[in-house]
Amino acid sequence: MDNEFENIVPWNGAKDTGRDVRLKWQRNFERIKANFEEILKIVGDGEFAKKYLRKDQPDQTEYLVKFLAGIEIGQFVSGLLGTGGAIQIDKDGNSHAEFDYLTIRKLAIFIELIIQEAKHVGGMLVVSPSGMTISKVEETDTAYRCYFDQTDGDRTLQNQFTVGTQARRQTFNLSNQAYYWRLVTAVGDDYIDLSKADCDTGSTIPQAGDELVGLGHRTDKMRQSAIIISAFGAGSPSIKYYQGIDSYSLVDKAVKMDYYDPVSGRFQSVTYGDTYVGAKDGSTYIKYNQETGAEVKGTLHIENGSTGWKNMDGLPEEIQAAADLAQQAQDDINNATVGSVNILLNSGFTGNYETEVMDGDKQLDADTELYSKALLNWSGMATVQEDAGATSGRSATIGSLSQSVALIPNEVYVISYKAKGTSLAVSCGDYNVSQPITAEYQRYTHKFTYTGTGVFLISGTATICDLQLERGTIATDWKPSLLDNDKTNVKFQAIQYLSDAMKNGSVDILGGLILANIIQLGNYKDGVLQKITAGISGIYNDDDDVYTWGGGSMEKAIYTVMKYKDNPQYEPTEEELLNMAKAVITHGGRAIFNDVIVRGYIHALGGFFRGKVETAVDGQRIVIDPSENSIQMFDANNKLIYDLSFNTFDDGKTIVPKMMVRGYSGDENVVRTAYGANGFSGYYNNMNFAMGANGLSFSYLKSDGLIQNIVLGIRPDGIAMVRIEGLPTEDKVDALDQLYQDANGFIKIKKI
Repeated sequence: MDNEFENIVPWNGAKDTGRDVRLKWQRNFERIKANFEEILKIVGDGEFAKKYLRKDQPDQTEYLVKFLAGIEIGQFVSGLLGTGGAIQIDKDGNSHAEFDYLTIRKLAIFIELIIQEAKHVGGMLVVSPSGMTISKVEETDTAYRCYFDQTDGDRTLQNQFTVGTQARRQTFNLSNQAYYWRLVTAVGDDYIDLSKADCDTGSTIPQAGDELVGLGHRTDKMRQSAIIISAFGAGSPSIKYYQGIDSYSLVDKAVKMDYYDPVSGRFQSVTYGDTYVGAKDGSTYIKYNQETGAEVKGTLHIENGSTGWKNMDGLPEEIQAAADLAQQAQDDINNATVGSVNILLNSGFTGNYETEVMDGDKQLDADTELYSKALLNWSGMATVQEDAGATSGRSATIGSLSQSVALIPNEVYVISYKAKGTSLAVSCGDYNVSQPITAEYQRYTHKFTYTGTGVFLISGTATICDLQLERGTIATDWKPSLLDNDKTNVKFQAIQYLSDAMKNGSVDILGGLILANIIQLGNYKDGVLQKITAGISGIYNDDDDVYTWGGGSMEKAIYTVMKYKDNPQYEPTEEELLNMAKAVITHGGRAIFNDVIVRGYIHALGGFFRGKVETAVDGQRIVIDPSENSIQMFDANNKLIYDLSFNTFDDGKTIVPKMMVRGYSGDENVVRTAYGANGFSGYYNNMNFAMGANGLSFSYLKSDGLIQNIVLGIRPDGIAMVRIEGLPTEDKVDALDQLYQDANGFIKIKKI
């Protein structure tokens, strides 16, 4: 059997017969199967079993088994609340054992024994430089003298308090709640003095048995730090580290907080200060410094969706260049604004369509322009010619042209134009660019942020047209400036009106009825028409044709409609207002009034109104005042009883509505209530009341000048509070069930 088994598969090659191992396995598989039980006996009971321990069933050995790194039992988790057990060897060769229960039947020898015990903290545990338990209290004129026992029987205790310490006492789950936070004004070997006057609001009187802790100091920065382990209040359980405690408030004093967030249901850890997390030797770490920011040393894994790579320095040049281009493209998209108004005057080189006004001394030559100067508003050297490639029909061959412009500092503008030639340079304020050009027209654009002086300059050896300067980042198709003189178009339209009236119109008078195309009214003096000031027109081509107008000529009426027809909210300049009629109504129902007084009713389906509105001249009325941005109501005696306006918070940025309601008895304001974003307040019959985010308060001004005040609210540290001021003493209570304050400062109720 042994020889046959050895010839089946020569695993170690010691007795290989030279035959193919694979063929041997196939030929002898059945033989192996038949003898499998015998093989198991050899493995289970023979020399093999004496050398190896089983992992799939209980086993044992007569020899010593060494575990060089240690052994773990069960699902091992270290710590006070862990599971399982373990014996471990540290890097220095020391052994550590950790179990839930350990029973020693005969003798245990400990070189050193440390016993840990889980304890319950029901309130707060304060780690600070000073603390004591009061054994006796004596009252002086200005302080409560609190004594403590100097010995616990075995040890002598020293006074850890210093003058300026803020001593605090607070209970949480006891039937007799106590809280005070008072200034230490004097210290002795076995006592401290707690100030009566210098204390936190709502502080009670010290009692024997109170446990005091020093929480803050007025001057000693070394005693202004503390660690508070809390099992009570919002965010508990928590461990919070404080520094700079120099008053009776912990607001903004926490520099590190480990706490439970009940809103998210997660543990939170927050640190305001320098932080180091990493290896002791500094090989890998995450470090934060308040001045220099965060620093990471080691391998950093970045998941999909991460942002901010564009802000990194030290990238390879190729990546940095691509990042800059991507950032610029993104900025262009985010900040894109489409231009709309051409700021350059006479950019089409067509002039203003008006004749030259000359005096008698004017010298004329063959090149003198007597009508519509082509380079009106431009300075420099250029020749203007007719050009089919220009939208306006004209282009300019330049040496240089400049024009003064009024732009907004640090605002973005875009220049666009068509040009051909050999060289060209463009500048505006501090911005300048040299633009290569070709022999054929091409369109060019330049975007820039304006700084410097307001001069636009274009120069070179080139022919230019469709020149435009717009506010924005995206250039639009060329168009003339809104300030370019378009009176010629108005006059042409007026001529069309008059032509229609003269050629096609007639005047019929049928009794008291007059039928006519146009009636124009004007100011005559000495039989001469000085100017036309109003009129009525029956000419109708479309809804924008003028029906009636006043305060100007027909040309001014048409000009007015042209300015407003595409933008009902258009705001004309002072110069444009001089060329507009005061009132215009079109056949389509559009009404434009620049200065009109209406007495009666106005019926309209829509429109825009800007101005003051009063429902009456005097007495009881409602007033909407745009200069004050308010809505006000007055009573019959002209007393302001309601005021709705805007209120600006102390930060100078936040604007919210504010409403005030008043009531009068004669001339006396006896009722006043104000409503705002942060609450409301009021006054009635010497009683003031208010409710806001921090609580509700009432106060009453007595005839003797004393103020009685009740406050129900929440302190900055989140603790609810009730404060009552101005209570009478026990000897001055004048009614049953009335609150009063006894000699010790306690609030009581007078009963029968």
